[in-house]
Formats: sequence, C-alpha cells, structure tokens
Amino acid sequence: MIGLGPLGSILAIKRLRPVIAASLLGRLPLGMASVALIIGVQTSTGSVATAGVVAAGGTIGAAVGAPVQGRLLDRRDRKRVLACFAAAHGLSLVALALGLRAELGPVLLTALSVAFGLSIPSLSAANRWVLRTAAPDQVSAAFALEAALIEFVFIVGPAVAAAVAVAAGPEVVLLACALMVWAGTAWFLGRGAAWLSGGVAPEAEDVAAGRGDGRVVVVVMFVVGMGFLATVQGFLPIAVTQFAVERGGDLRPLGIGLSIMSVCSLIGGLGYGSVKWRLGFRSRFVLLALGYAVPLLVPVFAPGVSVVYVALAFAGLFLAPLTSLCLRILDAIGKSGAWMQTQSWGIVANTAGAAMGSALGGVVTARYGSASGFLAAALAVAGCVVVAAPAFAVLRRMGVTSDPVAPAKSVS
Repeated sequence: MIGLGPLGSILAIKRLRPVIAASLLGRLPLGMASVALIIGVQTSTGSVATAGVVAAGGTIGAAVGAPVQGRLLDRRDRKRVLACFAAAHGLSLVALALGLRAELGPVLLTALSVAFGLSIPSLSAANRWVLRTAAPDQVSAAFALEAALIEFVFIVGPAVAAAVAVAAGPEVVLLACALMVWAGTAWFLGRGAAWLSGGVAPEAEDVAAGRGDGRVVVVVMFVVGMGFLATVQGFLPIAVTQFAVERGGDLRPLGIGLSIMSVCSLIGGLGYGSVKWRLGFRSRFVLLALGYAVPLLVPVFAPGVSVVYVALAFAGLFLAPLTSLCLRILDAIGKSGAWMQTQSWGIVANTAGAAMGSALGGVVTARYGSASGFLAAALAVAGCVVVAAPAFAVLRRMGVTSDPVAPAKSVS
C-alpha cells in the first residue's frame, strides 16, 4: 500500500483484510437500522416524536447492553458470546420488520427497539482486539483505520437505508440488516477466531502489574472525558438546525453540514493513520482537541451557512483522529482480563454523552440561539481536555505515554 504509510502497513497484512471486511459488513446495519426504523414509524403513525421515542429505545438498550457484553467477552468464550449476540440481534431486526408490517403500537415497537440495542454484537471492540495483534508500533494506525471504518458506516449507511426504505419499504432494510449482521459476524468469527483469545499487549500488561488503583482512576477520568467529547455530536445537529430556522426555516443545511463533517472526518482519520506519530498521547490529544474545538467557534460569529459548512469541514478533519486516539488510550490502559469491559465503557460514554448533548442543546439553543449551541460544543471539547488531564498525569507515572517506536516486524 504505497503512499499510505503506517495505514498502508496495516492494509498490507493479508490475514487482517478479510477480518476488516467482515467487521465492516456486520456493522453497516448500525448506520442503517435506526434510519429505517424512524422512517417506518413516522410513516405508520404520522408522528416524528413517536419515531424518536422508538429509536431512543435502541440507544438506551445499546448503553445498557455494551458493559454486560463486554464483561461476558472478558470471561467467556468470545466466539460464542459474539455468535449469540449476533443471532439475537438479527432476530430483533426481523421482529422489528414484522412489527412495522403488522403496524404494532409504539409501546411494543419501543420494546423491540430496546431488544435491538441490547443485542448489538460488539464487532467494533472485537475488531480492535484483532487489529492490535499487529506490531506494537502499528496499533495506532490500526485504530485510526477502525475509526475511519466507523465513519464510513455512518456516512454510507443512512443514505443507503433512506433510499431503499423509500423505494422498497423500511421492512426490507431491516431484513437486509439482519442478513448482514449474521453474514458479517459469521465471516468475522471464521477468519478472526485465532486472534480472539489471548492476553493484552505488553505495555498494557505492564500497567496491569500491581497498579490496579491507578489504572481505575485513569479509566474513570478518561471515560468521563470521552463523555464530554461525545456531547459535541449531540450539540451540533441541534445548533445547525436552529441556525437554519433562524435564517428562514430551510432544514437542508442540517443534512449537508453534517455530511460534510462526516466526510472530512473520514479523510482526517485516513490521514492520521498514514502518519508515524512521535508525539506522546497527551500532546497529541491536546493538539487534536484544539483542532476540533477552534473551528466550532467560527459559527458563533458566522454571517451565513457557507461559513458554517467550512467550519464543520475543518472540525471534521480532527474528529476521527481524536476518536482514534481515545480508542488507543483505552487500549493501552485496559487491564488484563477486563479489556473488553473497558472498551464497552467507552461505548457508554459516547452514547450517554451524545444523548446529553442533544437534550442540553435543545434547551440552550431554544433560549439563546444557534450561536450558543456551537459555543457549548467548543466548551465541551475544552471540558474533555480538563477532565482528562489528571488521567494523563497518572499515565505518565505508569510509563504509558506514547506508542512504541520499535521497527515493525513483518507479520503478513
């Protein structure tokens, strides 16, 4: 993979390619199912509010189910756990499709949505577990690729789901999602089984040895910081919507602006993974956070929507890299025997933070206007840096401050 640097070295590892492709197939429904469900409920009930409540059930289920699944993955056979969750998740998607076709009431659909969220298989964490079997100095590039894959899922998935739902019905989308989950997970387990067992990386083992209390402090502080960071993804859609309302009510800027940000995030993630970073975790974190936060201040004074687009584009360039670095730090501090559970708390932080951002964003922008929403988003990034700062001090005492720089070994 000439020209892609460390990222190319990951893609050049032949044994990882089918695992990456399988995880992508199995996770595409993450960007599709909720959109299809919202369209289906709104079409059958005529209420966007009801559709939102039903979709929120899935978010709540995911936040509750992730730590439970993470604990099981740390203590039981990982292949069996993933297979069971994938089987249940596919069945929940089939049940939602049948529920929409039968025009079930909002209560039953919400219950099915909760089951859908509870059963989402942790393919993201499992894929990171497999990717980290690359050489130690390639792990950051591997996690950058993982962050880019997530962005791809949430760029392509909603667009495909909306198009198919309009053309063939949301039930078709949900049934297709079930098939993708089953096929992707089966493929993933078939090609990644050899790497789904085993210990954590050497640097994480060093942290685990006799330093449990310090590591717990790091995990708690850092997860709370990730929660602050995730609130931005709740604030921004509300702020952009309010911005559009203040300028005539045309809501097209909402979709355009967020799409621009997602595409730029994908580009930024790929670029981040293509560079061999020598900066330590703390310095890199602060620089990426500044790059993310400063453009978000521009719409506070923006005269028009084009300026908002540019600001979101620049902020997006730092989103996937910052996400990737957060995943890498969680990986480095993961305790042997609790790595998957540590990763799952990152999922909870992202879910809860985004939900809190949406709720607070609605209140703030309704009272003070769209500028307050963008300002709140920038302040949330600053809050993340402040909350996470003590964690980096503890990491420094533990000796976990940066990626290994030893020459990569050939593992292809």
